[in-house]
Amino acid sequence: MFNGLGLDSRMTMIPKGIYFVEDFDYVLKENLDDDYFTVVGGLIMDVDKNGLRTVHRSWQDDGYKHLEAIKGKTKTYLRFEYEDNERAEWLHVVDPKTWY
Repeated sequence: MFNGLGLDSRMTMIPKGIYFVEDFDYVLKENLDDDYFTVVGGLIMDVDKNGLRTVHRSWQDDGYKHLEAIKGKTKTYLRFEYEDNERAEWLHVVDPKTWY
C-alpha cells in the first residue's frame, strides 16, 4: 500500500496495526415480495492468532429494531490502521492488489 503513495504522503502516515477481521451485516426483507434485502445492522470482529473473536464495532438501525434480521454473508479482510496528520484512519485490505 505504501508504495502506491508518494513520499510526501507517506511521511504523514504512521502505521498503528494490522488486524484480521470478520465483518457481516444483519439483513431483512421489508416486504416478502422484494428481490433484495435491506441492511439493518452490522458487526465487525477482530480475530486473533488463536481464533479468538472480539467485537471491534457493531451497529443497528433503530428504525428496524422491532423486526427480526438474519445474518448476511461474512466478509474477511485485513484492517490496516494508521494515523494520517493526527487523524485515525483504516483501510480494508481484501487481497494483495485490492484495498480501499
